[in-house]
Amino acid sequence: MIKIAIDHMPLSANPLSANDFVSSYIYPFIMCPLFRYNNGKLEKLACKNIIVKGKTYCIDLNDNIRYNNGTYATIEDYYETFVKIMNSITYPKYLIENIKKINLVNNKLVITLKRKDIFFLHKLTYYSFSPFKNKLNCGQYYIDNISENTIILKRNKYFNLSILQKENTLEFKKYENHEDIKAFLNNEIQVTNITTFPLELVKELQPEIKESNLMFVLKFSPNLMLKKHKKFRQYIAHIIDKNKINKKLNNMFIIKNDFCLNNGASININYNVKKQKNLTYTQNIKLGYTEFYPNGIIANTIKNQLTKNNINTELCQYNLCEPNDCDIYIDIIFSPFFYDEYFYLSKYFKLCNKYEKTQKEKIYQNIIKICYNNANIIPILKSKYIYLYNKAVKGRNE
Repeated sequence: MIKIAIDHMPLSANPLSANDFVSSYIYPFIMCPLFRYNNGKLEKLACKNIIVKGKTYCIDLNDNIRYNNGTYATIEDYYETFVKIMNSITYPKYLIENIKKINLVNNKLVITLKRKDIFFLHKLTYYSFSPFKNKLNCGQYYIDNISENTIILKRNKYFNLSILQKENTLEFKKYENHEDIKAFLNNEIQVTNITTFPLELVKELQPEIKESNLMFVLKFSPNLMLKKHKKFRQYIAHIIDKNKINKKLNNMFIIKNDFCLNNGASININYNVKKQKNLTYTQNIKLGYTEFYPNGIIANTIKNQLTKNNINTELCQYNLCEPNDCDIYIDIIFSPFFYDEYFYLSKYFKLCNKYEKTQKEKIYQNIIKICYNNANIIPILKSKYIYLYNKAVKGRNE
């Protein structure tokens, strides 16, 4: 058994609707989406074969996908999962908003997109795109027990696909206020919470430090996304000081001015929003954040910056699993492909590819210009994973 610390319990017991960080950490163990990442590479999982013609994807299902009670998962089960998500308000719905229609044809899943999406298969790695019914799941593990502060996963003996984890039991236990560090030192757990915490707490213990694909961003309400509010969005993007936010967090995050380049923060940003003047009137907005670290710190820092620039800001804590009425709100996205805005799939990514080949600063400045001009989503910080890992289990379970 491997015992792992978490800082909160999943917000929903249903993986199809859960969208908080801990859910994204635990539920992939129990789900079996069509594709997955293995050592950073996209590979088939539940998908046996796929044919892509233009905007149409024809998918065959592996015939050995089985729930933890031994019954077989069918292509109908996957189809019903997609339909449930498309008809809900859950987070995964935004990953497939580009789907025009989805059908079952000759025992195949046929998906037609509204427009081409070079990251569509990557999106299908999200754990919610896997059947979950009557508390049965078809991943490597199943939920054996849930208590107030603990989730225990047991191996699904009917899982016959390539196994990435070898342990028979995984126990996730909630710890608060960095109590997991003490538990680790007392050999009560093998892995501390991977949510970023101040490095000085564990520096002498030589923790694992890894980049994640989690990015903190600022999103706008549908009203502020209207064309008439574009300059206001640009104004907000212009006045947010990401260096000060990161300083409040002990400089433990990666400052992001773009959405997918790794070294953007190290380049001097010359681009400023042109003809952008201070507001001559007071604007009132509501800024939303969740209760989880470090959202409150980020929200308070942004509030102070906005208030100094004539934007009266009211803080509002919202629930990830419910709609919110905030004007702007802090969210976590899985960079770089979980967007529905058109420009990310066109000129933006072409420039990113060109920059990665040439490393020309002028190209990077053009990338930043696109981000600022549109200001549909404002990138703020990229997370790191900083955690303690028992060397006895390291290697065989990464």
